[in-house]
Amino acid sequence: MKSSRNFFQLLALFVCSVTALAQTGGDAKQFSKDGLSFNYPSGWTFNDTSNADAQQMTFGRADSDAQITVFVFRTPVTTPEKVAEAKRVLVDKYVASTTKSFEEAGAPPESSPASTEIGGR
Repeated sequence: MKSSRNFFQLLALFVCSVTALAQTGGDAKQFSKDGLSFNYPSGWTFNDTSNADAQQMTFGRADSDAQITVFVFRTPVTTPEKVAEAKRVLVDKYVASTTKSFEEAGAPPESSPASTEIGGR
């Protein structure tokens, strides 16, 4: 499903665009690598932990605990099996790592099932 990859790219672009709207024109940095490019506020930290499987970027502000992480799977996601593989390789590892960080800090997170409808599906 090439549309899944396009969706994640559009989602990343949307997130970065929305945050950039609140900034002045000269207050942005630009990221451009491996066919993905966007601007982000210069006051934000940026960490590129991309690997052979995916582009992975994390954004945040020094004065906030909130962060935004963007995953772009490099292999075209064309089947339900590949969607499951992308989730296992990218999302599940990220959630496990983040959960471990919270637990080590003495704040065990609680998880619950959730679903979202996107585009009527």
